[in-house]
Amino acid sequence: MFNCIVKQTREIGRAKLYKLNAENLVVKRFVALYDGILQQELLNAQEK
Repeated sequence: MFNCIVKQTREIGRAKLYKLNAENLVVKRFVALYDGILQQELLNAQEK
């Protein structure tokens, strides 16, 4: 499951760098959730 959510992009020395797998449905839903929460918080901040 870990391999589905993130992809290894490259290695620098012994460090492995990863990024989110934008093709994964779970990742897409988390991004949509994050965007919705952020939008709601921005609207709440404008009202104050």
